[in-house]
Amino acid sequence: MKFFDDYLYKYDDLLFKERLTNEEYDRILSKKNLFHCVQSMVSRIMINNQLEKMGVRDFKLNCDSLGKPIVLEPKNQLQISISYSNLFVVVAISDEEVGIDVEYSGRKFPKNIVENWNLREQSMNPYRIWTSKESYLKFLGLGLRKSINAISVDCLPLCCNMVTDTGIKMALCSQTITVSNYVITFTSVTNRFIIKPCHFLN
Repeated sequence: MKFFDDYLYKYDDLLFKERLTNEEYDRILSKKNLFHCVQSMVSRIMINNQLEKMGVRDFKLNCDSLGKPIVLEPKNQLQISISYSNLFVVVAISDEEVGIDVEYSGRKFPKNIVENWNLREQSMNPYRIWTSKESYLKFLGLGLRKSINAISVDCLPLCCNMVTDTGIKMALCSQTITVSNYVITFTSVTNRFIIKPCHFLN
């Protein structure tokens, strides 16, 4: 546990608190799981660094009422989506709604989840199906507050997916990529976004 304590201390010193509202900073440090706390800190630093590269200044990071990260900066209406899995953190930044999800594929996918999918989905890569559903829910800003069973996924060529939401009669395309043993899917309307991956303990 000392390694994570040192890691936390290191990032606590890196221009970190000045880029967060007090509420967001306290929320991250209040996490009971220290590993999750480190994941949150790494994602916030990734966001900070990318926004500075984009020329976005004098911003603050906070969460909306549903817990979705937002940029508090009047001239730039930027949307952010974050996902963690194992030692991997991914962040998507866009000027429109965006959702991203990552899952470590080096373990067997839970059979009880797959059994609730339609037959077509059951024949596909389960990590691609799951991340497609998750990234769509993050695109909506709902996370798992919405039933995942109302969402179906068709895997198309060129790593594209057609995501259909029978609840609100919406269909969107998402895209899936694989980095090492991690499957990453991102959802947006026009694909105007930046993705930052980080295998943060390397």
